[in-house]
Amino acid sequence: MQRDVAREALQGQFGDSRLSRRVGDVTSRLLANPGASLPKAMRTHDALEAAYRLLRNPRVTQQALLAPHVAHTAELVRGSGSPVVIAHDTTEFCFSGGPREGLGRLVNGRQGFFGHFGLALIPAASSPYPLGILGYSSLFRPDKPRGKRSVAQSRNDPDSEAKRWWRLVQDCEDSLGEDCCRPIHVMDREADSYELMSQLLERRWRFIIRACHNRPTTDDEDRRAFDLNEVGTPRDGEVTRSVRVTERRATGRGAKIHPSRSDRIAKLHIRAQPVEIARSTHLNRSVPQALRLNLVTVEEVDCPEGEVPICWRLWTTEPASTPAQLEAIVDAYKSRWLIEEFFKALKTGCNYESKQLESADTLLTMLGLFIPVAYQLLALRALARSDEAELPATTLMEESSIDALRAADAGKLPQEPTIRDALAAIARLGGHITNNGPPGWLVLWRGYQDFLIFEMGWKAARAFRCDQS
Repeated sequence: MQRDVAREALQGQFGDSRLSRRVGDVTSRLLANPGASLPKAMRTHDALEAAYRLLRNPRVTQQALLAPHVAHTAELVRGSGSPVVIAHDTTEFCFSGGPREGLGRLVNGRQGFFGHFGLALIPAASSPYPLGILGYSSLFRPDKPRGKRSVAQSRNDPDSEAKRWWRLVQDCEDSLGEDCCRPIHVMDREADSYELMSQLLERRWRFIIRACHNRPTTDDEDRRAFDLNEVGTPRDGEVTRSVRVTERRATGRGAKIHPSRSDRIAKLHIRAQPVEIARSTHLNRSVPQALRLNLVTVEEVDCPEGEVPICWRLWTTEPASTPAQLEAIVDAYKSRWLIEEFFKALKTGCNYESKQLESADTLLTMLGLFIPVAYQLLALRALARSDEAELPATTLMEESSIDALRAADAGKLPQEPTIRDALAAIARLGGHITNNGPPGWLVLWRGYQDFLIFEMGWKAARAFRCDQS
């Protein structure tokens, strides 16, 4: 399932085949050293000048750069043969230094913009696998706040930030076309919008959205939705599952929503309740009066003293009447964390926010180049933890590359290695210590960069010896 994103880049339509070749060359150089500055990644003066000309070329738009990647992602979704999740989320891109033309306002007087992404993936209880980016949009806030607006003004504004969730769902569905098994759109609390859920239900599009608002119901006028599926109330058909919860340190404004927690094994109870939620009074009558959904509650029991127990409430269109269905819903929602790893790949692996480009236009074009690169970083890490890791390494690498890796790894690589063996060798080159557990994507990528450099020298030396003989 590994993709050659440099070869994909050559398929971009820019009205000039030379531009397509240049995009492929720049992408290949970025893949070889994604976190480096642009001068270091391009390696030569001529290649650097060509990259700068590419970024300033009006025909090389972000949309054109991403089109081949999105098209290939859509093909993988249509041919997956497995349920597919599209994880939706927004991240902030912040740029320091002097003012840059066209950037918007962020909090605390900083400059930058927001990126809203849809990442297609195959969910799994242990390790979901990314298929690629299926949709993307940028959001720029004006230099000065617009002031407080009424609910009606925000709702009628076509450029309202809140509408980005619906616009991206439409873009993702349009990319897939009609002849496709519908994916499940998974979103966090910010997407808990009655209007959004009514639009999704009208199109019969599947979703799982983490609940933020305890909404009024039509089932019982005196009780709200969360009360109908109250935490701590035993239920028939309840599922129990133990999961490892990783350590998290609360920081900044998000500490209230995402408090600190320790690394532990959490015992979770999962149950569902059909709920009919009522339309809020501030919404106009074009929105349905009621929506029928399943409310899935995931709560931690026997939580250690001093810890905040896990509690998720999920609105969903998915069937939730059997233990298997409940577990599938939880696995689909849990897989959403993979998009956070994708953001790390962009910001840490590719070091995108440190790029010294002077305008929003060139930064957006650069992001169009980096999104497929960040996906490749993420996919390499995910592959190390997937079931495919037990396949022969020859399904991922050429025999000559495996021989080069064995030489770089001082002969530790087995004679008939699996993908897992090959990735472990690459991780060792990146400084991974086996006792620290499975390698993360960053150490894998450091090792991969070192291996690419070693492989070029090793193959050149072997070719020289052949010529001498």
